[in-house]
Amino acid sequence: MKKAIKYCLFSIVVVTPLCLTLALAIDWKKSNIISCAGSSGIKPFIESQVDSFISYYKKNKNSKIDVTIDAGGSGFGINQVANGFVSIGNASKNPYHSIKDSVDYQTKWEKNNIKTLTFAWEGICILYVPPKGLSSNALTQLNSLFDINKKNIDLLYSVFSGFYNSNVNLISQPKLGLFKSNAFNNLSKNDQELITNTNLIPYVRAGGSITSGTAASFYDGSHFLNAKEKLTNMQKKAFENGNYGNDFKLIDTDEANSRAWEIFIANMIPGSIIYLSSGFVENNMNLIKKNHIGIFTYNTQVYDIKSVKDGFNFYRPLNIMFSIDNNNACDLAEFLLNINNWTTIGAKPINLQDKESMMIDNNLRVSDVSIMKHENKFFTDDDVIFGAKDNYV
Repeated sequence: MKKAIKYCLFSIVVVTPLCLTLALAIDWKKSNIISCAGSSGIKPFIESQVDSFISYYKKNKNSKIDVTIDAGGSGFGINQVANGFVSIGNASKNPYHSIKDSVDYQTKWEKNNIKTLTFAWEGICILYVPPKGLSSNALTQLNSLFDINKKNIDLLYSVFSGFYNSNVNLISQPKLGLFKSNAFNNLSKNDQELITNTNLIPYVRAGGSITSGTAASFYDGSHFLNAKEKLTNMQKKAFENGNYGNDFKLIDTDEANSRAWEIFIANMIPGSIIYLSSGFVENNMNLIKKNHIGIFTYNTQVYDIKSVKDGFNFYRPLNIMFSIDNNNACDLAEFLLNINNWTTIGAKPINLQDKESMMIDNNLRVSDVSIMKHENKFFTDDDVIFGAKDNYV
């Protein structure tokens, strides 16, 4: 009996890792499986197109293809595609710095001929729980009462950093009224007082931008050139590594939008504030409305998924990374690039100008900025955006 147990343990300890190693060593270029991993924000977008792509592939290639999609985070997607463990890595943040800062990644990126394509844009939304006791009139205006703009974006970042900053006049627990818009003046005196006296309680991603693509996009995605000028080094580092301050109350959440939302909606503390991707917001809009959760305007623009990138300029790119030597991955990339209904699930499709920058003679062309020492044929050395040309700076 002991010998049998010993053999079983041998199988578990030795054979299982061996199988895993063999599985990870699959040559994805020759496989009829396209494996994807990375950003949990991108996962539902690709999932929504899998059946259509499989039908398209069968019709045009006269062959079967399967697609697997796992999450794990943007950093995980970069790692997996760099090491050849998956066909496609997903990143809902710009992967430029992750690769530029790693000699190992640079070497593998060049050796495996990996490129990055931006197939759509997604917004970053700031949601809040209003105080209890608001009038029905105020509840109907929740999405127009609070605004983010170039004058208060520094304050917003200070709030989410957890550190006081005298440069932005934040010396106590921040109040919801700090971000009031012009629509606030249309409320009754009682509504105004309730809002003005409600403490803000930020929900933050525990690992910062190192682990969370949403956190990285929140910090880098406002597209106001002066967004971080007034922040201290401690505040900036808080967003990068998740070491937030404790000058006022913060609530930590996990990396994924879904987990952050679960904690947020379970507590529903008046004044709670959180940043979430527009894709997640769109998929949970009925619950958001049912619970009277408001969405901040951006530069006076009321949130609408159709205005992402063009009007509601708090956004992030949805990227896939793959070897252009992998024909199957290229086929899926080109298929995603030509989808026009991303708005139905929370994103803005690439426009014609963007497509032209990636399509030459109807052939897919994707390019990164010049990380390595070879010529970049599509962008200047000053560009730091992957995929489609982005003119927000």
